[in-house]
Order: sequence, then C-alpha cells, then structure tokens
Amino acid sequence: MKANNVDLINKTILITGSAGFIGANLAQELLKTVESVNIIGIDNMNDYYDVNLKEYRCKKLKKKAQSIQNVHGDLFEDQLRIKSWYLISLSNINQMLL
Repeated sequence: MKANNVDLINKTILITGSAGFIGANLAQELLKTVESVNIIGIDNMNDYYDVNLKEYRCKKLKKKAQSIQNVHGDLFEDQLRIKSWYLISLSNINQMLL
C-alpha cells in the first residue's frame, strides 16, 4: 500500500478539543514540525477535568506561536460556527495575499 502524504505548509487546520491532552499535543506537534501552519483550536472548556490545566495548555500554545487562534465554546452553538468559519476565511485570504 502506498502512503499518502498531505502537504500542510501554509494551511489552516481546525482542531476540536484543542485544550485537551490529545488536541493540545497535536497542535504543539504541528506548530513544531509544519512550516507556516495556522491552527484554529476549539474547546468548550467543560469541567470534565481541570479547567485550569486546559487554560494553561492554551496559554502555552499561544506563547509558542501567534498563528494559533483559540476559540472557547461549543460547536453546537451557531455563533461559534460562524466565528470559526470567519477565522478560516480570513486565514485563507491572508494565504492568497502572500
């Protein structure tokens, strides 16, 4: 079977659960290994486990790169979906201008 590689350079990636363990580590790895990647991270910041830990992860990611946008909310909310698509659209426009 042939492996398929996806070119993520200068792309915008939407990560749900970005303040959780898997989402935060995925974002961190992408920022470390992919050139000029933009990340939009969405997390509802529920109290399933320590919210302070989730907030710490978001701050840590933001310090590593300005190309990450953390959005707090639930994807089932219309306003959050609109804001997320707006951020993705802006990112795509910026990429076309470069």
